[in-house]
Amino acid sequence: MKMTYIKKAAVSFALTAMMAFSLTGCGDKKSAAKNSDADKVVLTVGDEKIKFSEAYFLVKLQQANTQNIISYSTGYADDWYMQDIFGNGQSFQEYFKDYYFDLLTRIGIVRDKASEFDIELTQEDKNEIEKVVDEFINANSDEALDAMLADKEVVSQVLTDYKLLEKLTAKIVDDVDTNVSDEELKKAAYKKTYDYIYISFETKDENGNSTTISAADKEEYLNQLGVIRAQTIENGDFDAAAQDAGQSVSSHSYNPGVTAAEDNLYEINNYMDDLEIGEVSEVIPLDTTGVMLGYMASDNKDELDNEELLSSTKETIISKRKLELFKETISDWKTDYKVDLDNKLWEKITMKEPLAALSSNSKK
Repeated sequence: MKMTYIKKAAVSFALTAMMAFSLTGCGDKKSAAKNSDADKVVLTVGDEKIKFSEAYFLVKLQQANTQNIISYSTGYADDWYMQDIFGNGQSFQEYFKDYYFDLLTRIGIVRDKASEFDIELTQEDKNEIEKVVDEFINANSDEALDAMLADKEVVSQVLTDYKLLEKLTAKIVDDVDTNVSDEELKKAAYKKTYDYIYISFETKDENGNSTTISAADKEEYLNQLGVIRAQTIENGDFDAAAQDAGQSVSSHSYNPGVTAAEDNLYEINNYMDDLEIGEVSEVIPLDTTGVMLGYMASDNKDELDNEELLSSTKETIISKRKLELFKETISDWKTDYKVDLDNKLWEKITMKEPLAALSSNSKK
């Protein structure tokens, strides 16, 4: 199992939050060719047609958001988008292209279903969209806009689709069950926290090339973790033992019984769950990528009558129910639609060209 430090991004329907920045993009010599594809249909869902420009813009906007995070990490080279950042066997680019294929399929279904559910944009919705479009266009350089195939028409269409999706989602989940038993509520509110030291057996050079450390180095690290473990058992102070050894400690909180879809450390969570508070683990092998030493630090049993905690937990439970109902409904509807992807056009959508969010909102 790999230890991953970048969570899978949850992309909100509130796309306006994603667009509250200006961007910079390197000029692309093929931009004219890409623009010639802008109005071509990349995805057909029933009778609804999704243009290449909309799909391209969404993926590039996601790239800009994430590339800012990547830029702060020294562990990834310029080809970060081709790396398995999430540790799930997919490159970052593949993961998000799959995500947006699913999203654009939903958008096609929503466009078709809108009239059936009496969904339309109000004048207030249209005014809000127009305002955000103008702000986004004005905040970004022509170079960056060209790199995303973003003009007023494209950005407006994307925001319109998101607003329709938001409205239909609200209709679907309107009658979801909001009753939560005390037992379910307290089980969901219960959290445990463990501290851990992670040792990677892989190093990367300045070009991002991975190499495996020597057997002697591995043995040294294992011995070091063994000493930390012994000192923790003797003194009960994991942090102090780690500090003495020159190792940094991270923490992770989880809900016992959490699934892989909810936490990418679920296997380690399950292993750590057998430990009592104050108990240190054995050295845990993580495939061939490294090892981990864990210390069960605390739980929140004493807080399970806290009204604020229970209220927020109830909201989370209901939100999950709504999400599941929405997914099930869309999945059922999807069987009624013929979905056709133009693979040649889809392959032209890449994250190769640099494109990142700036800290300022001034047009460059």
